[in-house]
Formats: sequence, structure tokens, C-alpha cells
Amino acid sequence: TSIEPLFNLLSEKGVKEVKVAFDGNGDSGQVESVVLDDESENGIVHLNLGDFDVHTSKSYNPKTGQWTDNYARQTLTVETAVENLVYEFLEEKHIGWEINEGSFGEVTFNVKSRKISILFNQRVETYNTEEYEV
Repeated sequence: TSIEPLFNLLSEKGVKEVKVAFDGNGDSGQVESVVLDDESENGIVHLNLGDFDVHTSKSYNPKTGQWTDNYARQTLTVETAVENLVYEFLEEKHIGWEINEGSFGEVTFNVKSRKISILFNQRVETYNTEEYEV
């Protein structure tokens, strides 16, 4: 998903910020919410951004020993584009973010600065063991 058309549309509509909550554990994860800074503008999440080549899968060619990325042309809404970007960020920086105890956090799209920040919280199960004789 290309980020420029997304930032362009959000800027044109006067949106300053988009916050996306995600949560994952037990080998599944999802985007929990996509919220724009101005509640009256939430209809924007359903606006079409246009057609994009969206990554759909990978395929392996045993003859060459290489993986190929597969893409399909899709019309994306703002919400779908934002969700796709969040999943791409998580897979790129935090592979396995949804495995076992998982993780949760928030991705913020700052439209004015055109920067994206990620608050990532990883759940960790710990224990302490002591062994001694008296």
C-alpha cells in the first residue's frame, strides 16, 4: 500500500491524526480500531483511496529456490489502507507479534508531519526459581 495517497486524502479532508489500536495473542492478531482525530470526520475511513497493487501472498518456486511476492489490484478504503499498513509495519519490525502471549499497541499517523509512530508492547510470561538447602 502506498502511503502518499493516504496522507494526501487525509490532509485534504482536514484530518490531523489517525490512531490505530492493535492486539494479538494465542497465534492471532487484529486491528482493534481506526480512529480519526475529529469524530465528525469518521466517515472518511470508508472513502475510497483508489486502486492499488496489494500484497496477497508469497509463492515458492522449487526450481529456482526463490520466493515471489504476489500482488492483486484492489480498490482500497482509507480504513483498509491504514489496516494494511499497520500489518506491514508489524510484520516488518515485530515478526510473530501475535504469537503466544502476543503484543498490543497503537500506531499513530501524523498527517501534518507525514510520520508514523508505533507504540509496541510485548507481553512476556516470566517466572523466578530459587533452589537452596538449609
